[in-house]
Amino acid sequence: MKTVILLLFLVSAPVLVKAQGELSNSSYHIELAAKSERQYKNGMRFMIAGASLTIINWIIPTSYDYQSGRDNSGLKAAMGTTGSLALLASIPFFLESGSNGRMAAKLGLGNQALHSPVTRGVFPAVGIRIPIK
Repeated sequence: MKTVILLLFLVSAPVLVKAQGELSNSSYHIELAAKSERQYKNGMRFMIAGASLTIINWIIPTSYDYQSGRDNSGLKAAMGTTGSLALLASIPFFLESGSNGRMAAKLGLGNQALHSPVTRGVFPAVGIRIPIK
């Protein structure tokens, strides 16, 4: 049993060591900005779908056929509920997208050297990279 556990540990050790240092700090803000953009797009999809279903719910008449008296109350209830839930589901996507965007902007700040024609030294300057699309 000891040999099996030791063998399993020795086989899995390189995988564990490789997984610890995957993401460097230099590319972390780029990945956060991409994640923020994906979350924003998903939030827009949920919001548009929810608004569409809610508007369709308002447009559909209650009675389908005026002679037979069939009604669309079940369809209207389902579309209204689904649209409202989709609108509510879009809110966390927008909130998390903004949070990740602010974190990416904060991590994008970096100290850079500013070279001037009169070189008495190197003066620190602050650069900012904010992806705006």
